Amino acid sequence: MIQILQTIVAIEGAIATVFCFGLFVFFVRARYQIGRAVGYDKLAEGILSGTTLIFTLVAQGVWDIHIPDLIVILMRMVMFSVSLACSIHLTHSVLIIMRKQDEMGQQ
Repeated sequence: MIQILQTIVAIEGAIATVFCFGLFVFFVRARYQIGRAVGYDKLAEGILSGTTLIFTLVAQGVWDIHIPDLIVILMRMVMFSVSLACSIHLTHSVLIIMRKQDEMGQQ
């Protein structure tokens, strides 16, 4: 039963990762700033999903490898850094759009 659940989680992780990268490509091509901001947020989600998928596959024994502690620490640093950078970028982009809408409303 546990093996079946682990397999389902791994498949779900792979689908989520591919889907996020697909949405990244779609939104980055948008001509609107908010679309690009959402695209970079999807890129962050894809990186986070992909990294989590790697940890899942190693924990499951699908990949019979030992990841050195330094690499694990670096992977986590990348995950948190990408998440933070994309959150800041998305917030900044939304604030610019909100400011523009306020300026248009005041005219």
